Amino acid sequence: MYEVILKRFEKPDEVRTFEKGKFELVHLGGMTIGRATYEPGWKWSEHVGRALGKKELRRFPRGHGYLRPCNSGDG
Repeated sequence: MYEVILKRFEKPDEVRTFEKGKFELVHLGGMTIGRATYEPGWKWSEHVGRALGKKELRRFPRGHGYLRPCNSGDG
């Protein structure tokens, strides 16, 4: 018999906040799934890349996810 697990981002297991955004995590079995929310004005180059010493975000081949800020004004 299969077990059904229902999780919602409205009640995440964990919330990580950072300057101009937050990351909500839900844990399903052995997996962790996240949802990122960014405030207007958030830029990867300023709010993440600077701390990592990087100037641009690495893009992955098609079929793999990559980070793209919402409401960044970049289009």
